[in-house]
Amino acid sequence: MITDVLALLVLAIIVGMSQGDVGTEFWLKLSVSFVVFALIVLVIFPMIGRWFFKK
Repeated sequence: MITDVLALLVLAIIVGMSQGDVGTEFWLKLSVSFVVFALIVLVIFPMIGRWFFKK
């Protein structure tokens, strides 16, 4: 899963560079999206998993 996420990040960066869209806004949006994704995977999924397996 880690390699898939990193590959998609590299692909997003390459696509942004090819479109000439790599500026401060691009990096900020990419960083915020990555942090939100990481929080969902590391915090929310385990909570849902614990709830599911308790029920």
